[in-house]
Amino acid sequence: MTTRRRLEPLSPGALGRVRWDAVLVCLLACVLVVGGALRAVPTLASWTDQEWTHGTVGTSQIRCGTDTNFRAQAQAKALGGSFLGTDLEGLAAARGMSLVRTPTTAAVPTPSTATDLAPNDGDPTLDTYGNPLAVTGLTGITGLTVSGLGTGLPMGSAGALNQVAQVTTKGRAAAASGLVDATGAVLVGASTPANQLPQPAVLDLSSVFSGITNVTATRMSVGATGSNASLDFCSSLLDDLWGPGTVTGITRSYGVAGLGLQIDSPTVAALVTDVNATVTSLGTAVTALGGANGQVAVAITNGVQNASNSVVTGLTAARTSSTVTVSTPNFTTALGALRTTPLTDGKVTVDLVNGRVTVNLATLLGSDAAGLNGLAPNSSLQLSSAAVASIGTRVDALVQTWSNQVSAALLTAVRAVTVTSDVTVASRTAGLLDVTSTRSQHVGTIGAYLDRSAVFTPVVTETGLAGVLNPILSALMPGLTVNSYATRMRAALPAALLTAMNSALTAQPVGQVTTLGTTLTTRRGTLVTAVQAVANRMPGALAISVNVQPDVAGAPPGTVPVPGALPYTSPTYSVTALRIGVVSATAPTGFAYLSWARSTVGPVVQVR
Repeated sequence: MTTRRRLEPLSPGALGRVRWDAVLVCLLACVLVVGGALRAVPTLASWTDQEWTHGTVGTSQIRCGTDTNFRAQAQAKALGGSFLGTDLEGLAAARGMSLVRTPTTAAVPTPSTATDLAPNDGDPTLDTYGNPLAVTGLTGITGLTVSGLGTGLPMGSAGALNQVAQVTTKGRAAAASGLVDATGAVLVGASTPANQLPQPAVLDLSSVFSGITNVTATRMSVGATGSNASLDFCSSLLDDLWGPGTVTGITRSYGVAGLGLQIDSPTVAALVTDVNATVTSLGTAVTALGGANGQVAVAITNGVQNASNSVVTGLTAARTSSTVTVSTPNFTTALGALRTTPLTDGKVTVDLVNGRVTVNLATLLGSDAAGLNGLAPNSSLQLSSAAVASIGTRVDALVQTWSNQVSAALLTAVRAVTVTSDVTVASRTAGLLDVTSTRSQHVGTIGAYLDRSAVFTPVVTETGLAGVLNPILSALMPGLTVNSYATRMRAALPAALLTAMNSALTAQPVGQVTTLGTTLTTRRGTLVTAVQAVANRMPGALAISVNVQPDVAGAPPGTVPVPGALPYTSPTYSVTALRIGVVSATAPTGFAYLSWARSTVGPVVQVR
């Protein structure tokens, strides 16, 4: 037999408990829905006050947006660390700013000279202060030049070294540093146009890369950086007490405009010096082609001599008259901007004017499109062996292409030179009797002579001394007469003259272009060796990290997370846009670090 339990009617007290449980379930669902919506976007502009009221559960009551019993603090530091013996953490000119607010006291900015950015915001619980670093105040720091960060700033920026902090007694804190506006929005990223960015700062790393032949200086260029962090601890606390405990309330973002390595080498300048020297010598060589006794006149005389020797030996070619003119080439026009335009493939640039090779580390370590932006927290950027080797390879390819372009431009200008010649040459016996007179009149370009497309039509005239000369010629070659000699000369001269001109012009001035090519090849090898020596040392000399977050796994050495004391005291969260570690004999550990755009929020504490 089945036993059925009778349903007892609910007492008034039991009914009340059921209704209260239902209310509680509903309340918790509402809390979680609202709490999930509290995630802040990474700008201070997201700090628009919103009211969320939650019913009492047990003895705790948390009303995010209404409760004002929180102590909050935020810090912004545009430039920190230590570099070549200078402690930027303690340097007054590089001083960051912090802001602290308690439920019962006014906000306290440090330094006290920080500017209240929103004195009339109408919210007595909210304070926003800014304290941008002055670029001019950072002069005189050994090895660090930040003057470029003060030029070309975008609209709305208080400088590339801005520092902004915001706190509220409602449990929120935010900070922004670097190239940010007054709301904390980061003004630098993968899509920021170059014309909206300032010039980079420069770090002198010559002491790190010392002792490398043909390298006079090594620097790192650091483009504008920016970061911000925003913490909504009230929503985190609410979720920790009454939800799954997964809401941190922290949002962070960063941006890096660029990062480059600059290598100064006298070999770069020597490339242009070699070209300039060749331009000068080419001008001299072309001029030497003209004139009565110039290179062309000599070549035509040699051509007549060679033609005569092909007929009979024992006669001498003697120039009796000569007029040769040449057009003037403009090698400067031919070269155009080849001596000044930087050579680049997007990752490596050879600056011919400033004698510098620049490596775009942002694209070499990051990506072509985004550079160093959009990377995961604590991304450590180390050059792979392939990337290291590619630097020298890229320089080699760039300079080789340029050398070929220079040689081609100069050769084109040389080939375009027009030679106008009128040369008469006698064929004489040892007794100084003229057998024939050869007159060569020709107009052609050097290119035509080099291509052997020029056609000579010399005129050979016999002398009237056949009766005297025939026995002499017959003695040199049985049966040879003045007439037969002239006939054979007419057949031999066109090729002989062209060959003589081709040979002479190939030697000078074309030979100077050929010599330049050889010289530039040697220079290129020297430059590649120097640049590659720097590249080979980079992995052990530099440690580069972006989006540094100490509380996240993989944070670089020297970054210390501050966990807080949950549930009522938040952790301290920070984000550093860029962190550069360099080998330094002045650092206790042999390594010094520079941090760019560090934004820190917390701890935020609910005062109970």
